[in-house]
Amino acid sequence: MILGPLAVLALVLGGALAGTFGALVGIGGGVLMIPMLTLGFGIDLRVATATSLVAVVATSTSSGSVHVGTGLANMRLGMSLEVATALGGVAGGLVATSISTSVLARVFAVLMVVTAALMLRGRTEPVGAPAVGAIPATGGGAGSLDGAYYDEHQKQLVSYRPVNLALGSAIALVAGLLSGLLGVGGGFLKVPAMHLGMHVPLRVAAATSNFMIGVTAASSLFVYFARGLVHPLLAAPVVLGVAVGSLLGARLVRSASTTVIKYALAAVMCRGRPDDGEGGRAVNVASERTVVERLLQGGMALSTLLFLAGLLAAFSREQIVSHGLPLFGIAAAARDGEVGEAVAALGVLVLAATPVVRVLALAYLWARERDLRFLGVALAVAAILGASILCGRG
Repeated sequence: MILGPLAVLALVLGGALAGTFGALVGIGGGVLMIPMLTLGFGIDLRVATATSLVAVVATSTSSGSVHVGTGLANMRLGMSLEVATALGGVAGGLVATSISTSVLARVFAVLMVVTAALMLRGRTEPVGAPAVGAIPATGGGAGSLDGAYYDEHQKQLVSYRPVNLALGSAIALVAGLLSGLLGVGGGFLKVPAMHLGMHVPLRVAAATSNFMIGVTAASSLFVYFARGLVHPLLAAPVVLGVAVGSLLGARLVRSASTTVIKYALAAVMCRGRPDDGEGGRAVNVASERTVVERLLQGGMALSTLLFLAGLLAAFSREQIVSHGLPLFGIAAAARDGEVGEAVAALGVLVLAATPVVRVLALAYLWARERDLRFLGVALAVAAILGASILCGRG
Protein backbone atom coordinates (compact mmCIF):
# COMPACT_ATOMS: atom_id res chain seq x y z
CA MET A 1 0.00 0.00 0.00
CA ILE A 2 1.33 3.45 -0.98
CA LEU A 3 0.90 6.17 1.66
CA GLY A 4 1.04 9.81 0.64
CA PRO A 5 1.25 12.82 3.01
CA LEU A 6 -2.55 13.23 3.13
CA ALA A 7 -3.07 9.55 3.92
CA VAL A 8 -0.50 9.75 6.72
CA LEU A 9 -2.21 12.85 8.14
CA ALA A 10 -5.62 11.12 7.99
CA LEU A 11 -4.19 8.11 9.83
CA VAL A 12 -2.74 10.37 12.54
CA LEU A 13 -6.09 12.14 13.01
CA GLY A 14 -7.97 8.85 13.01
CA GLY A 15 -5.59 7.46 15.60
CA ALA A 16 -6.07 10.56 17.77
CA LEU A 17 -9.85 10.16 17.63
CA ALA A 18 -9.71 6.45 18.42
CA GLY A 19 -7.23 7.05 21.23
CA THR A 20 -9.36 9.75 22.84
CA PHE A 21 -12.57 7.72 22.84
CA GLY A 22 -10.75 4.51 23.71
CA ALA A 23 -9.07 6.02 26.76
CA LEU A 24 -12.24 7.83 27.84
CA VAL A 25 -14.45 4.73 27.97
CA GLY A 26 -11.84 1.98 28.36
CA ILE A 27 -12.38 0.16 25.04
CA GLY A 28 -9.00 0.71 23.37
CA GLY A 29 -10.38 2.37 20.24
CA GLY A 30 -10.37 -0.72 18.05
CA VAL A 31 -14.09 -0.45 17.32
CA LEU A 32 -13.33 2.87 15.63
CA MET A 33 -10.02 1.90 14.07
CA ILE A 34 -11.24 -1.20 12.20
CA PRO A 35 -14.04 0.56 10.26
CA MET A 36 -11.73 3.50 9.49
CA LEU A 37 -9.04 1.26 8.03
CA THR A 38 -11.29 -1.11 6.11
CA LEU A 39 -13.93 1.34 4.87
CA GLY A 40 -11.84 4.51 4.67
CA PHE A 41 -8.60 3.07 3.30
CA GLY A 42 -9.70 -0.22 1.77
CA ILE A 43 -7.20 -2.19 3.86
CA ASP A 44 -7.57 -5.96 4.18
CA LEU A 45 -9.37 -6.94 7.37
CA ARG A 46 -6.46 -9.05 8.64
CA VAL A 47 -3.97 -6.21 8.19
CA ALA A 48 -6.47 -3.77 9.72
CA THR A 49 -6.85 -6.12 12.69
CA ALA A 50 -3.09 -6.23 13.24
CA THR A 51 -2.82 -2.43 12.92
CA SER A 52 -5.69 -1.96 15.34
CA LEU A 53 -3.99 -4.24 17.88
CA VAL A 54 -0.90 -2.02 17.73
CA ALA A 55 -3.13 1.01 18.35
CA VAL A 56 -4.85 -0.71 21.28
CA VAL A 57 -1.50 -1.45 22.94
CA ALA A 58 -0.55 2.20 22.39
CA THR A 59 -3.81 3.40 23.95
CA SER A 60 -3.30 1.18 26.98
CA THR A 61 0.35 2.17 27.41
CA SER A 62 -0.25 5.89 27.05
CA SER A 63 -3.47 6.27 29.04
CA GLY A 64 -2.60 3.46 31.45
CA SER A 65 0.37 5.42 32.75
CA VAL A 66 -1.99 8.26 33.67
CA HIS A 67 -4.56 5.98 35.32
CA VAL A 68 -1.90 4.10 37.29
CA GLY A 69 -0.26 7.33 38.41
CA THR A 70 -3.52 8.76 39.73
CA GLY A 71 -4.53 5.51 41.44
CA LEU A 72 -7.69 5.12 39.36
CA ALA A 73 -6.69 1.79 37.76
CA ASN A 74 -6.84 -1.23 40.09
CA MET A 75 -3.70 -3.13 39.07
CA ARG A 76 -4.42 -6.25 41.13
CA LEU A 77 -7.92 -6.56 39.73
CA GLY A 78 -6.65 -5.93 36.21
CA MET A 79 -3.88 -8.50 36.52
CA SER A 80 -6.31 -11.10 37.89
CA LEU A 81 -8.53 -10.70 34.84
CA GLU A 82 -5.54 -10.63 32.47
CA VAL A 83 -4.95 -14.37 32.91
CA ALA A 84 -8.23 -15.18 31.17
CA THR A 85 -8.12 -12.33 28.66
CA ALA A 86 -4.54 -13.18 27.58
CA LEU A 87 -5.52 -16.81 27.02
CA GLY A 88 -8.44 -15.65 24.91
CA GLY A 89 -6.22 -13.24 23.01
CA VAL A 90 -3.76 -15.96 22.01
CA ALA A 91 -6.59 -18.28 20.96
CA GLY A 92 -8.26 -15.51 18.96
CA GLY A 93 -5.06 -14.67 17.13
CA LEU A 94 -4.44 -18.30 16.23
CA VAL A 95 -7.90 -19.04 14.85
CA ALA A 96 -8.44 -15.66 13.15
CA THR A 97 -7.51 -16.99 9.72
CA SER A 98 -10.04 -19.84 9.88
CA ILE A 99 -13.12 -17.92 11.04
CA SER A 100 -15.59 -16.43 8.57
CA THR A 101 -15.19 -12.69 8.99
CA SER A 102 -18.70 -12.10 7.67
CA VAL A 103 -20.32 -14.19 10.40
CA LEU A 104 -17.93 -12.91 13.03
CA ALA A 105 -18.61 -9.26 12.20
CA ARG A 106 -22.37 -9.80 12.62
CA VAL A 107 -21.92 -11.53 15.98
CA PHE A 108 -19.56 -8.74 17.04
CA ALA A 109 -22.12 -6.07 16.12
CA VAL A 110 -24.85 -7.83 18.09
CA LEU A 111 -22.60 -8.16 21.13
CA MET A 112 -21.79 -4.45 21.11
CA VAL A 113 -25.43 -3.40 20.79
CA VAL A 114 -26.47 -5.70 23.66
CA THR A 115 -23.63 -4.47 25.82
CA ALA A 116 -24.49 -0.85 25.06
CA ALA A 117 -28.06 -1.49 26.19
CA LEU A 118 -26.82 -3.05 29.43
CA MET A 119 -24.56 -0.08 30.11
CA LEU A 120 -27.38 2.42 29.59
CA ARG A 121 -29.61 0.48 31.99
CA GLY A 122 -26.87 0.00 34.57
CA ARG A 123 -26.18 1.93 37.75
CA THR A 124 -25.02 5.53 37.52
CA GLU A 125 -23.60 5.83 41.04
CA PRO A 126 -20.39 4.09 42.09
CA VAL A 127 -20.92 1.07 44.34
CA GLY A 128 -19.67 1.42 47.87
CA ALA A 129 -20.11 4.11 50.46
CA PRO A 130 -17.88 7.15 50.25
CA ALA A 131 -14.89 6.87 52.53
CA VAL A 132 -13.23 9.62 54.49
CA GLY A 133 -9.57 10.29 55.13
CA ALA A 134 -6.44 10.23 53.01
CA ILE A 135 -6.52 8.95 49.47
CA PRO A 136 -5.10 5.39 49.48
CA ALA A 137 -2.99 3.95 46.72
CA THR A 138 -4.29 1.67 43.98
CA GLY A 139 -5.77 -1.54 45.31
CA GLY A 140 -6.12 -2.75 48.86
CA GLY A 141 -2.65 -4.18 49.41
CA ALA A 142 -1.31 -7.73 49.40
CA GLY A 143 -3.89 -10.39 48.56
CA SER A 144 -6.76 -7.91 48.22
CA LEU A 145 -8.75 -6.60 45.27
CA ASP A 146 -10.33 -3.78 47.30
CA GLY A 147 -9.70 -0.23 46.16
CA ALA A 148 -10.60 3.42 46.57
CA TYR A 149 -10.31 6.56 44.48
CA TYR A 150 -11.07 10.24 44.72
CA ASP A 151 -14.00 11.17 42.47
CA GLU A 152 -13.21 14.63 41.13
CA HIS A 153 -16.74 15.01 39.73
CA GLN A 154 -18.46 14.24 43.05
CA LYS A 155 -15.64 15.69 45.18
CA GLN A 156 -15.45 12.71 47.51
CA LEU A 157 -13.49 9.53 48.21
CA VAL A 158 -15.18 6.32 47.04
CA SER A 159 -14.20 2.84 48.23
CA TYR A 160 -15.31 -0.40 46.59
CA ARG A 161 -14.90 -4.17 46.83
CA PRO A 162 -15.05 -6.19 43.59
CA VAL A 163 -17.13 -9.39 43.63
CA ASN A 164 -17.80 -12.25 41.18
CA LEU A 165 -14.21 -12.64 39.99
CA ALA A 166 -15.14 -15.90 38.23
CA LEU A 167 -17.83 -14.12 36.21
CA GLY A 168 -15.45 -11.31 35.32
CA SER A 169 -12.78 -13.82 34.23
CA ALA A 170 -15.23 -15.71 32.03
CA ILE A 171 -16.26 -12.52 30.24
CA ALA A 172 -12.60 -11.43 30.01
CA LEU A 173 -11.85 -14.73 28.23
CA VAL A 174 -14.50 -13.97 25.62
CA ALA A 175 -13.25 -10.39 25.34
CA GLY A 176 -9.73 -11.65 24.71
CA LEU A 177 -10.97 -14.04 22.03
CA LEU A 178 -12.75 -11.22 20.21
CA SER A 179 -9.69 -9.03 20.62
CA GLY A 180 -7.56 -11.53 18.77
CA LEU A 181 -10.16 -12.09 16.09
CA LEU A 182 -11.14 -8.49 15.39
CA GLY A 183 -8.32 -6.29 16.65
CA VAL A 184 -10.21 -4.67 19.51
CA GLY A 185 -9.15 -4.39 23.12
CA GLY A 186 -12.26 -6.13 24.38
CA GLY A 187 -13.07 -3.22 26.66
CA PHE A 188 -16.66 -3.10 25.37
CA LEU A 189 -17.16 -6.34 27.33
CA LYS A 190 -14.69 -5.80 30.19
CA VAL A 191 -16.06 -2.45 31.31
CA PRO A 192 -19.68 -3.67 31.66
CA ALA A 193 -18.42 -6.92 33.23
CA MET A 194 -16.54 -5.04 35.94
CA HIS A 195 -19.18 -2.34 36.42
CA LEU A 196 -22.36 -4.42 36.30
CA GLY A 197 -21.11 -7.89 37.19
CA MET A 198 -18.32 -7.15 39.67
CA HIS A 199 -19.76 -3.96 41.24
CA VAL A 200 -16.76 -1.81 40.33
CA PRO A 201 -17.45 1.94 39.85
CA LEU A 202 -17.67 2.83 36.17
CA ARG A 203 -14.77 5.26 36.30
CA VAL A 204 -12.52 2.59 37.84
CA ALA A 205 -13.79 -0.03 35.39
CA ALA A 206 -12.84 2.17 32.41
CA ALA A 207 -9.39 2.93 33.85
CA THR A 208 -8.70 -0.70 34.79
CA SER A 209 -9.86 -1.86 31.37
CA ASN A 210 -7.39 0.55 29.76
CA PHE A 211 -4.68 -0.89 31.99
CA MET A 212 -5.60 -4.45 30.91
CA ILE A 213 -6.14 -4.09 27.18
CA GLY A 214 -2.42 -3.69 26.51
CA VAL A 215 -1.82 -7.29 27.64
CA THR A 216 -4.95 -8.48 25.81
CA ALA A 217 -3.87 -6.93 22.53
CA ALA A 218 -0.18 -7.85 22.93
CA SER A 219 -1.03 -11.53 23.39
CA SER A 220 -2.68 -11.47 19.94
CA LEU A 221 -0.29 -8.97 18.37
CA PHE A 222 2.72 -11.27 18.78
CA VAL A 223 0.88 -13.88 16.71
CA TYR A 224 0.03 -11.41 13.93
CA PHE A 225 3.51 -9.87 14.04
CA ALA A 226 5.29 -13.22 13.80
CA ARG A 227 3.21 -14.10 10.74
CA GLY A 228 3.99 -10.90 8.84
CA LEU A 229 0.55 -9.30 9.10
CA VAL A 230 1.82 -6.12 10.80
CA HIS A 231 2.61 -3.22 8.44
CA PRO A 232 4.96 -1.04 10.53
CA LEU A 233 4.70 2.07 8.35
CA LEU A 234 0.90 1.82 8.41
CA ALA A 235 0.89 1.46 12.19
CA ALA A 236 3.36 4.33 12.76
CA PRO A 237 1.07 7.31 12.00
CA VAL A 238 -1.81 5.63 13.79
CA VAL A 239 0.25 5.25 16.97
CA LEU A 240 1.46 8.85 16.79
CA GLY A 241 -2.16 9.99 16.79
CA VAL A 242 -3.14 7.53 19.51
CA ALA A 243 -0.31 8.76 21.76
CA VAL A 244 -1.86 12.23 21.84
CA GLY A 245 -5.52 11.21 21.88
CA SER A 246 -5.22 8.63 24.64
CA LEU A 247 -3.53 11.11 26.97
CA LEU A 248 -6.41 13.51 26.39
CA GLY A 249 -9.01 10.81 27.01
CA ALA A 250 -7.26 9.63 30.17
CA ARG A 251 -7.45 13.12 31.63
CA LEU A 252 -11.07 13.57 30.62
CA VAL A 253 -12.17 10.34 32.35
CA ARG A 254 -11.06 11.71 35.72
CA SER A 255 -13.46 14.65 35.64
CA ALA A 256 -16.28 13.56 33.32
CA SER A 257 -19.49 12.36 34.92
CA THR A 258 -20.25 8.64 34.81
CA THR A 259 -23.31 9.45 32.67
CA VAL A 260 -21.09 11.03 30.01
CA ILE A 261 -18.75 8.01 30.03
CA LYS A 262 -21.70 5.64 29.85
CA TYR A 263 -23.34 7.32 26.86
CA ALA A 264 -19.99 7.69 25.08
CA LEU A 265 -19.34 3.96 25.48
CA ALA A 266 -22.82 3.08 24.26
CA ALA A 267 -22.55 5.40 21.25
CA VAL A 268 -19.16 4.04 20.17
CA MET A 269 -20.32 0.42 20.47
CA CYS A 270 -23.45 1.00 18.44
CA ARG A 271 -21.41 2.53 15.60
CA GLY A 272 -18.37 0.27 15.76
CA ARG A 273 -19.19 -2.65 13.41
CA PRO A 274 -16.20 -3.43 11.20
CA ASP A 275 -16.32 -4.07 7.50
CA ASP A 276 -16.66 -7.84 7.20
CA GLY A 277 -14.72 -8.03 3.92
CA GLU A 278 -13.68 -11.41 4.64
CA GLY A 279 -4.08 -0.47 53.73
CA GLY A 280 -0.89 -1.38 55.76
CA ARG A 281 0.71 -1.78 52.38
CA ALA A 282 -0.01 1.76 51.20
CA VAL A 283 3.67 2.67 50.79
CA ASN A 284 4.44 -0.53 48.82
CA VAL A 285 1.41 -0.07 46.60
CA ALA A 286 2.39 3.55 45.96
CA SER A 287 5.82 2.28 44.93
CA GLU A 288 4.18 -0.20 42.56
CA ARG A 289 2.28 2.64 40.95
CA THR A 290 5.44 4.69 40.46
CA VAL A 291 7.37 1.81 38.89
CA VAL A 292 4.57 0.84 36.52
CA GLU A 293 3.84 4.45 35.58
CA ARG A 294 7.51 5.05 34.68
CA LEU A 295 7.73 1.81 32.68
CA LEU A 296 4.63 2.65 30.65
CA GLN A 297 5.80 6.20 30.03
CA GLY A 298 9.25 5.01 28.97
CA GLY A 299 7.90 2.33 26.63
CA MET A 300 5.49 4.78 25.00
CA ALA A 301 8.16 7.46 24.60
CA LEU A 302 10.72 5.10 23.05
CA SER A 303 8.24 3.48 20.66
CA THR A 304 6.92 6.90 19.59
CA LEU A 305 10.45 8.07 18.77
CA LEU A 306 11.06 4.92 16.74
CA PHE A 307 7.79 5.33 14.83
CA LEU A 308 8.60 8.97 14.09
CA ALA A 309 12.14 8.10 12.98
CA GLY A 310 10.82 5.31 10.78
CA LEU A 311 8.35 7.61 9.06
CA LEU A 312 11.01 10.28 8.51
CA ALA A 313 13.37 7.70 7.02
CA ALA A 314 10.59 6.43 4.76
CA PHE A 315 9.66 9.98 3.69
CA SER A 316 13.22 10.52 2.52
CA ARG A 317 12.29 8.32 -0.42
CA GLU A 318 9.83 9.39 -3.09
CA GLN A 319 6.91 7.55 -1.48
CA ILE A 320 6.04 5.38 1.52
CA VAL A 321 5.27 1.80 0.57
CA SER A 322 3.65 -0.06 3.44
CA HIS A 323 3.98 -3.83 3.54
CA GLY A 324 4.02 -6.64 6.05
CA LEU A 325 7.20 -7.26 8.00
CA PRO A 326 7.45 -10.32 10.28
CA LEU A 327 8.82 -10.05 13.78
CA PHE A 328 11.86 -12.16 12.94
CA GLY A 329 12.55 -10.34 9.65
CA ILE A 330 13.49 -6.91 11.04
CA ALA A 331 17.25 -7.43 10.71
CA ALA A 332 16.89 -8.68 7.15
CA ALA A 333 14.81 -5.63 6.21
CA ALA A 334 17.52 -3.32 7.56
CA ARG A 335 20.18 -5.16 5.57
CA ASP A 336 18.07 -4.82 2.43
CA GLY A 337 17.96 -1.05 2.79
CA GLU A 338 14.39 -0.83 4.19
CA VAL A 339 15.55 1.34 7.06
CA GLY A 340 12.21 3.08 7.62
CA GLU A 341 10.31 -0.21 7.80
CA ALA A 342 12.91 -1.76 10.12
CA VAL A 343 12.93 1.19 12.52
CA ALA A 344 9.12 1.37 12.60
CA ALA A 345 9.03 -2.40 13.19
CA LEU A 346 11.33 -1.88 16.18
CA GLY A 347 8.74 0.62 17.42
CA VAL A 348 6.07 -2.07 17.19
CA LEU A 349 8.33 -4.51 19.03
CA VAL A 350 9.09 -2.05 21.85
CA LEU A 351 5.41 -1.18 22.17
CA ALA A 352 4.32 -4.83 22.27
CA ALA A 353 7.05 -5.66 24.78
CA THR A 354 6.03 -2.86 27.19
CA PRO A 355 3.03 -4.74 28.69
CA VAL A 356 5.27 -7.81 29.09
CA VAL A 357 7.90 -5.79 31.00
CA ARG A 358 5.12 -4.28 33.12
CA VAL A 359 3.88 -7.76 34.06
CA LEU A 360 7.41 -8.93 34.96
CA ALA A 361 8.03 -5.78 37.03
CA LEU A 362 4.87 -6.34 39.05
CA ALA A 363 5.85 -9.99 39.53
CA TYR A 364 9.17 -8.85 40.99
CA LEU A 365 7.55 -6.25 43.25
CA TRP A 366 4.94 -8.71 44.52
CA ALA A 367 7.67 -11.29 45.15
CA ARG A 368 9.46 -8.76 47.33
CA GLU A 369 6.22 -8.16 49.23
CA ARG A 370 5.67 -11.94 49.55
CA ASP A 371 2.28 -11.41 47.97
CA LEU A 372 2.13 -14.98 46.71
CA ARG A 373 -1.40 -14.77 45.31
CA PHE A 374 -0.65 -11.99 42.86
CA LEU A 375 2.90 -13.20 42.21
CA GLY A 376 1.34 -16.40 40.85
CA VAL A 377 -1.12 -14.39 38.77
CA ALA A 378 1.65 -12.25 37.27
CA LEU A 379 3.80 -15.27 36.42
CA ALA A 380 0.83 -16.96 34.75
CA VAL A 381 0.21 -13.88 32.57
CA ALA A 382 3.91 -13.69 31.68
CA ALA A 383 3.93 -17.36 30.68
CA ILE A 384 0.91 -16.86 28.41
CA LEU A 385 2.54 -13.87 26.71
CA GLY A 386 5.72 -15.88 26.18
CA ALA A 387 3.71 -18.72 24.68
CA SER A 388 2.02 -16.31 22.27
CA ILE A 389 5.39 -15.56 20.63
CA LEU A 390 6.12 -19.26 20.18
CA CYS A 391 2.61 -19.90 18.86
CA GLY A 392 3.05 -17.11 16.33
CA ARG A 393 6.20 -18.71 14.95
CA GLY A 394 4.41 -22.02 14.56
